Formats: sequence, C-alpha cells, structure tokens
Amino acid sequence: MAQLRTAAPGHYNNASASSFSTASCSGLTLYPHYDYDVFINHRGPDVKNTFASDLYCRLRSHGMRVFLDKPEMKVGHKITPQILHAIETASIHIAIFSSTYAQSKWCLDELLHMLKSLKSNQGTIIPVFYGVKPSDLRWTAKGAYAEAFHKHEMKRPSDTQIIRSWKEALSEVAEISGLELEAFNGDKGQLLEGVVQIVLKMVDETPLKYVAELPTGLKEKLEEFENTLLFQQDSVKAKVVGIVGLGGVGKTTLAKKFLNAERSDYSRASFLFDIRNNASKVSVNCLRQHLLKLLTQTDVQIKSISEGHYMGDDSQIREGEQPASQEQVLTRFPSLSRGFTVFEMETLVAATENFHDNNKIGEGGFGAVYKGITPEGNEIVVKRPSLNSRHATEVYLNEANLVPKIQHRNLVKLLGCCQEGPERLLVYEYLPNNSLDKILFDSNKRRQLDWQKRYSIILGITRGLLYLHEDSHLRIIHRDIKPHNILLDKNLNPKIADFGLSILLEEDETYVQSVVAGTLGYMSPEYALCGELSVKADVYSFGILLLELIGGRKNWDPSLETQIC
Repeated sequence: MAQLRTAAPGHYNNASASSFSTASCSGLTLYPHYDYDVFINHRGPDVKNTFASDLYCRLRSHGMRVFLDKPEMKVGHKITPQILHAIETASIHIAIFSSTYAQSKWCLDELLHMLKSLKSNQGTIIPVFYGVKPSDLRWTAKGAYAEAFHKHEMKRPSDTQIIRSWKEALSEVAEISGLELEAFNGDKGQLLEGVVQIVLKMVDETPLKYVAELPTGLKEKLEEFENTLLFQQDSVKAKVVGIVGLGGVGKTTLAKKFLNAERSDYSRASFLFDIRNNASKVSVNCLRQHLLKLLTQTDVQIKSISEGHYMGDDSQIREGEQPASQEQVLTRFPSLSRGFTVFEMETLVAATENFHDNNKIGEGGFGAVYKGITPEGNEIVVKRPSLNSRHATEVYLNEANLVPKIQHRNLVKLLGCCQEGPERLLVYEYLPNNSLDKILFDSNKRRQLDWQKRYSIILGITRGLLYLHEDSHLRIIHRDIKPHNILLDKNLNPKIADFGLSILLEEDETYVQSVVAGTLGYMSPEYALCGELSVKADVYSFGILLLELIGGRKNWDPSLETQIC
C-alpha cells in the first residue's frame, strides 16, 4: 500500500490516517456556502484527457460538485470570473503537478488564488505529484520547473514580482503532504483511487448533502412516490423508476430526498449526477464501471462498449458469499445512440459467404475487408479486424465511435456494426471502384484518370480534409492519408476511409504528442521523428498523395532510379 508523505506540522494528517485536515480542524466539514466541493487545477491535454477527466468523473459519480475548466474559459490574459468564482467557492482544491505545469501562467495564477482562498475560507489543497517530486517545485537550479521559470523570466523581464510570487506559491505547496505517482509504483489508476478515497473522507457522501427544500406541491409527490414503492416492496424483481417532468420542477431534489430517507433500507446505494454531461465529457463506461464496482464490491474494469453491455451475463450481485436473491441479477446498460444498424453475425456470414477469399477486396495489418450482399440485395463492405491483432479492438472502437458522428460526401459512410463473441465487425457502404491505389498504380486502369478527373479527386479529398480539420463539430486528424485509404464511387468521386488511427484535438490544442502510427512515406518528418502530431501531418500526407496522383507512381519504388520523395 502506498503511503502519503509526512507533512510539516499544522498542514495535514500523516500517512497512517490516510486523510487530510486543515490547520484549524481535524476533519473537514463542508458548509452550504461552498458552491463547489472540489476545484481541479491542472495543466496540459495529456493530464486533462486522462487523469484529470477520470478524476472529475469519479468524484461527480459520488455526488460531488466538481469544477474542471474548459478551454473556452481561458480567454485573454486574466483568469475569467467563472474560474475565479469556482476557486473562491470550492472547499477542496486539487493541484495536479505535472512536468509541464510551471510552463502555464494560468496554472500558476490559479495556484496563487487557491492559496489566497485557503487562508481566507479555511479550505484545503491536495497536491498530486504526477510524474514530478515535491523537490521539483522548490527553487532549484535545474529541472523542468527551473527551465520553465527561466523562460518566464526571459519573456517577462518586467514581471519579476509575479514570477517571485509563483515560486513562493510552489514552494509553499511543496511542503504540504500530498500524493506522489512514484509512491504508487507509477500506477496511475492506484493514484487516482488514492485521491478519490481522500476526498471521500473529507466529504461524507452519505447521506447526500445540499438537498434543497422541496418546492410547494412536491411533498405530496414524494409521499405518492414512496407509497408506490411501498406497495411493491415484496417483489424481488429489480425496478427502474422514471421521474418525468420539465427542467427545474424538482425531479433531482425529489430523488435525493428519497435516497436520504430510505438509504438505510438498502445494503448499497448510489446517486449518479448529471449523467448526460459526464458521458459527453469523458465516457459512459466510467459511470458504468463505478456503479458496477459499488454493487459488486469488486474492481470492475470496462474497456469497451460491448463489455459494458454483456459483463452481467454470468454474474450475480452478492452479499458476502450468498446470492442477493434467488434470481440472477443482470444489469444491462444502454449505450448512447449511434444512429446506425446493429447487424447480426449470421447476416454478415451469409452476406460474405462465410468470409470467403473470393469476396476479400482488401487486407491490412488490422484485418481483412470483404464485399457482401445483404438479403435485401444491397452491396456492403464488411471490415473484419484480426482476432490476433493487439490493436484490433482499439481500432474498431475508434471507428465505431467516431465515424457515425461525421457526415460528408467525401467521407465513407458507416452503415453499422456487429458485436458477437470475440468478433467486432464494421459495415460500410460499398464503392465499386475500390481504392485509389488500385487504379492509380495500374498502368492500364490509370488511363481513365484524365486531368479533369484527377483534379476532381484532388478537390474532393481537400474538401473532406477541410471538413475533418475545421468544418465539423469535431477536430479530427486522420493520421493515415494515402491512396489506399481513398475510396472511389462509380463516378470516381473520392471518399476518405479508414479512421482507425484518427485522433481528436481539443479546441485549444494545436498539436498533441502521440505514439507514431501510420504509413512510412506519408508521415510528416516532425511526426515520424518526434511524435508531434497536428493537422499539418494530414496536409503533408496529402501533399505526397498529390505528387503521386500527378506523377502516376508511388512515392517510393525501388525499381526506379529517382523517387518522388
């Protein structure tokens, strides 16, 4: 078991207590004047998209009011009133110190306000050392924080006072007992659990706090609600009760009042807040995982959509070693709507003649692609990931979650999917002219690509990329633009395909650091060598494709004396 560092006297309790306290009290009591239970201070998309978002989701699922800033809040050069208000009205501040933390004046300014709030409102700060040590925060002559401050001093020679206050703030927080990733042997999941458990000890999650008084007329509704359940209490069947009404009429208040009043009748209970908003921020699997863990008292891990659906098939919710009831308990969570068809395996086996080689129209590192005909006579393409591929499931989930959300005439259309047993199949529209490389690099077929048609193909690909990069509600980097991933319809109109490697950019991100993936010969130098990925990587790949389309040959051909690149 990882232990907390021992703090200087007067800050927080020691490791054995596994809890924090302020200088003025041994256990923190939250009062209604706090608008937020927790404010999360962090830096960088690498932290926000992983640790910070998971922490936000976990704390919210425990009924806590958590503030995690959004990119659009950081405008101009000052902390926005919304962020400032959240800092001042939060009882707990979690500061996640990563290697890039000190590079951000936003984080440092927020830290100053957090310390100011701590001194005036008797709040508390929980430092989380995410890949750094407390000593890195102090005034050192070397290290990531020292380098960051050197850059601040070079850029802001006249801001010596504010830079000094940043350093003093970091030094002050470095003396506070916190959690270090190193103490958990680098296990980020265990670190996350440690933070959650500490916060739970500071904010008693049962019964639910901050329940408003019932609006006029709702007390009668609560009594009616209780009586309805009372008449059915002898039934052993699980119940799902929906409370329907307009926004603001007191549905959540009624539910919280009921849970507080009746919780003692149940061995386990959970109140998940704002599910729609939480699911859009991170993943609905996070909420499923928390609920199943609470019900089964085991560390349930949900890694995919289908696993969330079916993991209850052979399990019972137990109290000790005894089944909770004579009936098997199955918790089945509905996924978010995808807007496409879920095919049966039997249908796709018949459509492709049991995935016969005669129907195979393509093959790659992640699996094979087959042409099929549905019982209705429609031509389809079935992408079947290899069961032996380590990344097959990841690629499948990436495409199944992403492609239905983007619609453009120059993007291939996903018709549906199939999830049965170990199989994860994607069903796409069929395009009769297959991929661009099959025509472009065939000396006979290439003749149908006159200059007007090549221009039309170039224009279509450009429009598709522009949609992915700027015009859709998402910002998507395809990461593998090449002739093989450009499909052609019957009129040779292009459609970008294969989104298995695609990555989403946040609104405030210009690039991300990523594991290098794609096709050599089409990768931009900064991505291939350093893993620095931006929309420019797609533009570079498109440039290579453009040269191939004009020259009519591959960018690298060992049989030729000269190469395109």
